[in-house]
Amino acid sequence: MPWILTIALLASLTAAPHRAHEFHVTYGRMAIEGNVAVARIRFYTDDLEATLAHAAGEDSFRMETSPAVDSLFLAYFARQFQFNVAGKKLAGNIIGSGDDVVDREPAWWFLIRFDAGEPIGDFRIRNALLLDMFEDQKNILKVVHLPDDTQRSYTFSAEEETIDVVF
Repeated sequence: MPWILTIALLASLTAAPHRAHEFHVTYGRMAIEGNVAVARIRFYTDDLEATLAHAAGEDSFRMETSPAVDSLFLAYFARQFQFNVAGKKLAGNIIGSGDDVVDREPAWWFLIRFDAGEPIGDFRIRNALLLDMFEDQKNILKVVHLPDDTQRSYTFSAEEETIDVVF
């Protein structure tokens, strides 16, 4: 019977297994001023790694700050996130990225800039990020229009990938 006590003692000393987050969501903020929009979008790291591994045809993938990761992400982003102003799709450019924590879970963020030829007022956003990977995926985006500081929040899902915004 001493081995049972030993096993029980060892079990109590080991760390509890890390619980994965139970839902799939991205959090984004977009600021618009004049003819420039900048969006910061945060992903759960494991969700983004799984998505980019799938996009690259690999079994696994590790997030890091590098031109190769930025290139892979930007190609995926261009397919899944569309920002249209005056009927024209604007290309996003990565201006930063890094790791973070969301709800006590490892996260990764990208800062993306869009430049329009005219002041951005009314526009259309299609935010289908990670919808191709997770059935329950939700994408939350808060948009702030400056200098009037008008704020709106939107939730994108498989049922509603595209939203028209009027300021």
